[in-house]
Amino acid sequence: MFDKCSDCKARFPYTYDELAITYAMARYLLEHNIPEKGDLEKYLEFQLYIFNHIYEEHKFESTGEILSAHNADLCQLAELTTYINEVIERYQKTRSIIIEVVEIVPKSNNPAIHFQKFMRNKVKKQWSSTPYKRW
Repeated sequence: MFDKCSDCKARFPYTYDELAITYAMARYLLEHNIPEKGDLEKYLEFQLYIFNHIYEEHKFESTGEILSAHNADLCQLAELTTYINEVIERYQKTRSIIIEVVEIVPKSNNPAIHFQKFMRNKVKKQWSSTPYKRW
């Protein structure tokens, strides 16, 4: 949903894939003793909370209202993601960590990936339930 809608992209500058990568890298860095460990924990908890909260609150509703209803939370998530990406970039300059991240953080534990599937299924269901109209 964030990827497709230009208005959504303007309000929320990250794709699901970018959020999933940031989450995985932050989980990986949490295992290391770095000064930003508290910030990483807050980010991981917040991303998990916001996606679970949106899922629980909107699982039976259409997708149109989700971004509007959670605009403040998503803006906060975008700001935190930007900051965490800066932390990751600083740490990544010292060594290549992508291979280790993929091995340590499984896809099944990533809330951004689960949320992406949830939103795609909602869009599919919404479009499949709409009768075809010729214009």
